[in-house]
Amino acid sequence: MLETVPGTTIFAMIFSLVLALGAPVLAAVLMKLKANGKLICTLIGIAAFVVFALILEQLCHILVARLAGESLMDNQVFYAVYGGLSAAVFEETGRFLAMKFLMRKNLTQENSIMYGIGHGGAESILLIIVSFLPNLMTSVMINNGGMQEALGAVDATVREETVQELSVLWTTPSAEFALAGIERVLSFVLQLCLSYLVYLAVRYKKPGYYFLAMALHFTIDALTVPLRAVMSIYMAETIFLGYVLVIAFFTIRKYRREKAETGDGEYLV
Repeated sequence: MLETVPGTTIFAMIFSLVLALGAPVLAAVLMKLKANGKLICTLIGIAAFVVFALILEQLCHILVARLAGESLMDNQVFYAVYGGLSAAVFEETGRFLAMKFLMRKNLTQENSIMYGIGHGGAESILLIIVSFLPNLMTSVMINNGGMQEALGAVDATVREETVQELSVLWTTPSAEFALAGIERVLSFVLQLCLSYLVYLAVRYKKPGYYFLAMALHFTIDALTVPLRAVMSIYMAETIFLGYVLVIAFFTIRKYRREKAETGDGEYLV
């Protein structure tokens, strides 16, 4: 019934777990030590993500699902467009309001990145809790016989359904589990870039940057589902990689140009 989860797959899970947790922690430490970033801004980023992405956006999903009905929610085009739009609107608006009202006295380049570390880090840690860590723990249980023993206590139908669900752990190529961690780092980098763009909108009163951040966020979220439906996961992730690298390149250029023009520690709001 249960097959052994390959050691390479378990290693790939650990690899993804380390990347997802390590990226925000390392970024926070570096920004704190090298740029004197304010940890309070990271906490604000975490709080904004929780309120706008985990509470308000989810409430919106419940309302839309009730109004639209299951048939419309199951429509791939509607789901992609609606999902991308809702994520963009709620998260970027949360960024904007947090920087506008909670970071007025700490609104600097460095602290916009500290905010992004909190926002993106909260997202990464959430995935660790709901996906990476449970998969790893379940794989260990399968390999040491604990899962077989647990399944022996349930009826045949439930056991068969559970085995079918768990089979993804030994049938999925190990590389795909490692790819999940790489995708998480790319998503984290994108969150830093979007945070900087929204910072520019708030600090310099240029709302165009806010709408740009929203458009970039919407584009990648809306395309994720259809891209994976028509091409391999490796090709879809390659496109995601290129997308993030282009955004990061121009964001870094803008960041350096602003630093050269304004210097450090100058508050404009």
